[in-house]
Amino acid sequence: MVRRGVPRGLRAGAVVALLSVLVLAAEAGCPQLCSMKVAPVCGEDGLPYLSACVAKCAGVRVKHNGYCSSNGGPGIRFDVGDLAPGRGGGKERAAAIDRETMTAYREAGFAYLGRIRLADEPGAPPNATARLERGAVDGGRHALRYTPAGDVYYAPLAKAAAAAAAGGNGTELLRIPPVAPPGFSPPEPRRGLRMIIGSDERGPCGQPPTYPLTAVGQLDFVTQNQDFICSGALVRPNKVLTAAHCVWSVNDRAFVRGVAFAAGRHRAGDGTIVSPFGVQRWKHVTLVSDFPATGEPGSDMAIVTLDEPVSAEAGTMGVDAACGPDDMRPKVMQTAGYASDKYNGECVKEQCLVSLGCGAEATPHTCDTYMGQSGSPFWDGRNMVRGVHVRGMPTVNEFSNVNSKTLRSILAS
Repeated sequence: MVRRGVPRGLRAGAVVALLSVLVLAAEAGCPQLCSMKVAPVCGEDGLPYLSACVAKCAGVRVKHNGYCSSNGGPGIRFDVGDLAPGRGGGKERAAAIDRETMTAYREAGFAYLGRIRLADEPGAPPNATARLERGAVDGGRHALRYTPAGDVYYAPLAKAAAAAAAGGNGTELLRIPPVAPPGFSPPEPRRGLRMIIGSDERGPCGQPPTYPLTAVGQLDFVTQNQDFICSGALVRPNKVLTAAHCVWSVNDRAFVRGVAFAAGRHRAGDGTIVSPFGVQRWKHVTLVSDFPATGEPGSDMAIVTLDEPVSAEAGTMGVDAACGPDDMRPKVMQTAGYASDKYNGECVKEQCLVSLGCGAEATPHTCDTYMGQSGSPFWDGRNMVRGVHVRGMPTVNEFSNVNSKTLRSILAS
């Protein structure tokens, strides 16, 4: 088919050029320093800013003093006090925030909102008393990013992905292919796949695990009192797809500090915990939807960007947001993660029949899961992640569906 109009390459170049012009124009009006004193204002864009100075740096006019009253923005409150969390996880005195910090992710479409305190532990999974009944994902979703220093950035998903989308093609926004480790040979397909319902049928991932299980890893949240765990999957060498409630404390209404990731972690025969690709710390976390504002399972997805890439020997999983009639028919999917009812560092896997809820925010499933497996990927026979496990209930569990907005945020972050 021949399409009329501006060639794709020119359209992409025009978008990137426009973003660059907007960034330079905004930075020209950004103060060198803004006070860390909490004096919140509501911008005309409906977002809260730490102060009028911070809003000015974002190029936004102040609508009124105080937090915004609408429910459309992120559900955060600035609270830095005299001390702000330091980049190393400790605390350091910070009287002002500099322009470099406020404009750090502007080219990716993110506006700086302010700085908050970070929570010491993850939140609980979403409320399991009611099933999701909403259908299609709405178009107002946003990306919310935070750093180890507690700096918070915000962007509509479409804006956050504009530069990434301009540099790719249409199919890239629906699929990210998996990357197997060098020299990997896929096993022969097996017959007799079965649906697991009832008793616990989880099995070990292997000692050591093989791809794609090497791309599944354990997320650790180390605090002074207790260690917490979640699960996640490498979808880029430095990006981990997981559940938003693993990095956002619903109780404290704050982001979580002290995140670390170990791909392919397992227990050796003598019980030793093995992290074959080391442990990577986090650079920043992006919530790809509006979980802080709603707390709903369909919004429960996040991307942890690591401070350094994991070895290519781990491989990465693909991500597939395409969904059609064939996807809605029952098909075998696999999941793996680190359950808290097992020994620390022990990876377990499971498979079950799943019918994707195309156009919905979440899909029910009957794979056996337990606390700690939040953030575990659900992938198909092509090693493409289709969802992220977010909650368990007595008769059915649920994972958040991957959609094109998720992929845009992965590409943009």
